Amino acid sequence: MEEIRQPTHEEMEREMLESTRRTLRDLNDAETAGMEVLANLAIQNEQLDNVVINLDKIRTDVAYADLILKKLHRLLTLQI
Repeated sequence: MEEIRQPTHEEMEREMLESTRRTLRDLNDAETAGMEVLANLAIQNEQLDNVVINLDKIRTDVAYADLILKKLHRLLTLQI
């Protein structure tokens, strides 16, 4: 039967160090991804703000057009 070899203290330290390096690399990647997501969310927030501004302008324009149409209707019905 083959004997199972125990890792040496140095091998264990090397493995723990490599594991720590991988973890730090993963954390750095996650932080970078999070920063990119935040930047994209800021852009989308600005776009949504612009949509709201445009919708408000459309609402105002439609109300003004409705007012003009009502005035035109009154003028046309008076002439008939």
